[in-house]
Amino acid sequence: MEGALASGVARAIGVSNYCASAMRCLLETAVHVPAVWQQMHRVGMGRDPHGLRSWAARLGIVYQVVYVNSAESLLARLSRLTYF
Repeated sequence: MEGALASGVARAIGVSNYCASAMRCLLETAVHVPAVWQQMHRVGMGRDPHGLRSWAARLGIVYQVVYVNSAESLLARLSRLTYF
């Protein structure tokens, strides 16, 4: 990913569904910090579970919540999307 960023093929790096320990491991060797970190949240996890959202903010990473309550609700929402 960093090669694509360095060569101009990509404008930013993002990661999805990395646990906190995998993210820490990535950051130990990364030359470029990911711009976005997507994490799945469930009901009851609160606004800043385990302090991950605020930790990402301190590092300049946009913490994006991906919320899926169930597979059925995801499919229902996807079926309502309009594609242009």
